[in-house]
Amino acid sequence: MTTATAPLDNLRSGAFFTRERVLICAGTLAGWILFGVVYVMLSLDTIYDSRGWPIGVDFGQVWAAGNMVLRGQAEAVYDFAAHYAVQQELFGENAPYLLWLYPPNHLLVAGSLAKLPYLVALTLWMGLTLMVWMASVRAIIPGWPALLVALAFPAVLMNFG
Repeated sequence: MTTATAPLDNLRSGAFFTRERVLICAGTLAGWILFGVVYVMLSLDTIYDSRGWPIGVDFGQVWAAGNMVLRGQAEAVYDFAAHYAVQQELFGENAPYLLWLYPPNHLLVAGSLAKLPYLVALTLWMGLTLMVWMASVRAIIPGWPALLVALAFPAVLMNFG
């Protein structure tokens, strides 16, 4: 084996991915994700992004459904036109339409979150779902290193995005 192929062999065999390297990479990525999320949340002066859509756009339909529950219109969340009308009322005419496809029992959560201001409800939703994700990983793989790797999983960044 030549020295030029040794690094490739380490990658192919997995020998490059030591525990220390994985933890350093995961910790760095998790730190940047956390920094980015905190920076974005602290720099907001509105609930809208550059497209005019609410931050956490897919959560907007949950919050809209919750508002419908609080208005006594729970059954109307399954009427696509009525649900979209509330999304437009809450977020403006440019609001994208997202369907309410959850079962009726999810309206209990949506109604509870709709009692809070949008950004507070979004932050609580994101924090709680992150904790459920981390608890699920912890139940499968014990120990903090697994939690660090789970936090650095790209889907976490996509979810916060």
